[in-house]
Amino acid sequence: MTSSLGILVRKELSELRRDRRVLFLTLVLPVLLYPAVIGGMNRMEDQRSQELRAQALTVAVDGGSDQLLMMLSDDVSLRFIKRPRHTFESALDAAEISAGVVLPDEFSGPGAAAPDTVLIVSQLTRENGREARRRVEAGLRAWVAEERQARWVAAGGRGRPEDLL
Repeated sequence: MTSSLGILVRKELSELRRDRRVLFLTLVLPVLLYPAVIGGMNRMEDQRSQELRAQALTVAVDGGSDQLLMMLSDDVSLRFIKRPRHTFESALDAAEISAGVVLPDEFSGPGAAAPDTVLIVSQLTRENGREARRRVEAGLRAWVAEERQARWVAAGGRGRPEDLL
């Protein structure tokens, strides 16, 4: 029994040695092909990301003070249009807008009973929806930082509020 198994293994190994195509396809080709495929996919993904970042996205806005809208409009990669909130969903489905933002008409000052709420509506399953949300959030964070700094200086603070931490 053992000798039959040995004969079979030797026969298979000799056939495998003779069949160079099998060796090439199983050992050499994957070593060369997989890194090229993965590198190509990464390059295509980076290119798509750059194209998306360069693309101007349309964002619908409901509410908001003129000061905040002007500050958000400084980002030339976003185009803001006024629309009522109830039209956001249909406009997102029709790809007329990339996101919708519901802003309070007037922001309450420091010490308000409840914090102001900003609602961003987008389809996160779409790349332009995720990108629009990211850009709007970045703009709002910049506005909050500027507003905090202005209030800090108006209250007599020196430097930046973050320096105290």
